[in-house]
Amino acid sequence: MGNRLWFSTSIFYDSIRNLITSEDAGNDETIFRNLKAAKSAGVELEVKGQTSRGLEGGASYSFQQTKDRATNEFLSNSPRSLVKLNLSQPLWRRKAFVSLDAQYRSPIQFLTGASIAPFTVINATLFTRRLGKHVDFSASVYNFLDKKYFDAPSREFLQSQIQQDGRSVGFKMTWHLGER
Repeated sequence: MGNRLWFSTSIFYDSIRNLITSEDAGNDETIFRNLKAAKSAGVELEVKGQTSRGLEGGASYSFQQTKDRATNEFLSNSPRSLVKLNLSQPLWRRKAFVSLDAQYRSPIQFLTGASIAPFTVINATLFTRRLGKHVDFSASVYNFLDKKYFDAPSREFLQSQIQQDGRSVGFKMTWHLGER
């Protein structure tokens, strides 16, 4: 859609066989077997853009329905909607950048049928490209706003939901061998 705006979409259908399933074997034991079959269908839409000054942004939305083939019930721990937003701005001669991204996940169903709340997490990153001939560097703050959110555990856990990490920091340096 012009030189600075891109749009894409994809439609998908997956037929899954031999899905690993946990079963209660008695005596407080759980066994895993390749038993289930599932089907997943959905659509993903994405738009990306860039201004003449280098600000880049993007947004994507994915909708899926993943169901057990035998019962036609939705699989646990499978969100229906995912949304991602991101912005990246060059800071110094297009070698250093600051980036923000947000990720939303719709509610998911736990094995018992209860629902785990949706959440949105925001991450911030400062990164370089081609700093010198061989070095890239990045520093990120994940879950920047220290959002409390949960994921569904598998059957062998006692908890009905597991709290995920709060704010955390990560650093990365990449050394490229040879010419770039």
